[in-house]
Amino acid sequence: MKPQEYLMNEMFDKRCALGISQEEMAGKLEISARQYSNLETGKSLCSMKTLVLFLEHSGVNKDEFISGLVETFKSE
Repeated sequence: MKPQEYLMNEMFDKRCALGISQEEMAGKLEISARQYSNLETGKSLCSMKTLVLFLEHSGVNKDEFISGLVETFKSE
């Protein structure tokens, strides 16, 4: 899996687990719903600010997230 796919999957999975819409998650990340949709579908990459806000608001375990992301780079 590529790093971008990992991030896409994490964003989608965590948003669904929270039971919120793309619009609601976009608000938490301080971006437009269109921008969030593009992140979830892999049409664009997120900024560091957006990534940090995602980690804060999604409840994802930061250590596990980073470890998973690092593994995607190793498998490229």
